Amino acid sequence: MNAETAAPGAALARAGVRFVKMHGLGNDFVVIDRRFQTFDPRPADIREMADRHTGIGFDQLLILDAPSRQGDVGFGIFNADSHISALPGSSWKRVPK
Repeated sequence: MNAETAAPGAALARAGVRFVKMHGLGNDFVVIDRRFQTFDPRPADIREMADRHTGIGFDQLLILDAPSRQGDVGFGIFNADSHISALPGSSWKRVPK
């Protein structure tokens, strides 16, 4: 058993990436704020993180960014298979203002 298997999220922690795992309406998701840290995952990284046995385990990954126009935040949402997701209301409602 390696460190990632023993402690889901350990690879992110070692890389210094801060994240929050949340739950809402039967879904779970991870939020990573790139406004204050560097995080540029490959599709394979997202799939590994989403794995419930060896990773953090989630349905969606929300990545917060600086806004491209007016507003407080920009964002991207990825499904566990690493594909871009449509806006899931249950996860976006949990992100604090």
